[in-house]
Amino acid sequence: MNRCLVALATVLALTACARPSADVAQIAGAPATDAAAALDREFARRSTVRVDVELTVRSSDTPEGATFHQSGVLRLSPSGVNEADLVLESPLDVGGSWVLHTIQAGGHVYSDSSLNDDQPPWSRVPRMATSAACNVPSYIGCLVDVLQPGVAKALLAASVSAAPADPSAGAGTVRHSGVITSERLNQAAGKDLLALPLTVVPAALRDDRENPWSLWIGSDGLPHRVQASGPLVSVEPEPVDGLSMAVDIRFYEWGGSQTITAPTAYTVIK
Repeated sequence: MNRCLVALATVLALTACARPSADVAQIAGAPATDAAAALDREFARRSTVRVDVELTVRSSDTPEGATFHQSGVLRLSPSGVNEADLVLESPLDVGGSWVLHTIQAGGHVYSDSSLNDDQPPWSRVPRMATSAACNVPSYIGCLVDVLQPGVAKALLAASVSAAPADPSAGAGTVRHSGVITSERLNQAAGKDLLALPLTVVPAALRDDRENPWSLWIGSDGLPHRVQASGPLVSVEPEPVDGLSMAVDIRFYEWGGSQTITAPTAYTVIK
């Protein structure tokens, strides 16, 4: 798998139930339906949210896994996330790491890789509307993207347990947990396929498995953290045996108004 990761390292991908019972749907006075409504309000406000993601991908050849970190700002819209400023740190086979900075704005995706220091800083590719992958192609939290309208609702609808979270998560925070299939996640996101970007490994959750997840809903009714894991199937270019992932996504500063702008024109390779 490491060979696959390095080979794909400089490529930017353009290519992520029953109703809950009454005691699960209402913990600490916060109905699960309120969480969906709170998200809808943030989508309508077109606000921003900060995100930190840790993604570990394992295979039969690399059971220790490769861990990717991504952080940055996402802008919401009624149709989901439509702008982003994200920094991805990825491991290298030879040790150390490389950094990919992506900005999605104005209908384009701009990328700047630390592996291309001898090149002008930014390259640009069009962002094409598609029924596959994510609204933000470079986002590594794609497979359980609760910022896709419908995904958080699908998770909460599949919740089989809910309890007050650890106090460190904040007063009034509730942790919901359950299992869900990738088919249900794709349906909830309105996508044919939610796949990881090529900058990690082009892979999707297997259709035939139920994937465990946990979702932390704060007292404001908004997601503050989501964890999930499950087996993967590689999309291209070649199969990878024993592929699996574990992801931990944290959200901060809901309701922000940070501006996301495209790089200055003279710094961009067209």
